[in-house]
Amino acid sequence: AGMSYFALEEPTTHLHDDLQIRLAAHFAQIAMEESPPTIVLETHARPLLLGIQLAIKQGLDPSKVIVYWVDQDAAGISRADAVEFDSNGLPTNRHLRTAFEDERKLLRELSAAYLQGAVSSPS
Repeated sequence: AGMSYFALEEPTTHLHDDLQIRLAAHFAQIAMEESPPTIVLETHARPLLLGIQLAIKQGLDPSKVIVYWVDQDAAGISRADAVEFDSNGLPTNRHLRTAFEDERKLLRELSAAYLQGAVSSPS
């Protein structure tokens, strides 16, 4: 039998973040099948990527996941770099380690505000 491919462009368009994470879990389940297709996704969805990282932490073999981080330099030249993950779902190079810095900064600020009592907790 030949190789099979499953390719999707922007599969998360119009999906809530919770569904993007569930979609990542579904793709991870497919990838863990005995003879899975090669899944090719093009996305800008951070929740989908975080869901894949969670799936790795929960048992998806990180060697089955390859992410290409596309970035543009100051001269306007785009470059695609492969990003691999360790068994904890963490990227092994700098590209994705800094990709979510804005979310981490906001979470740190929100946590600090909670600790200072500036934000009331829900009743």
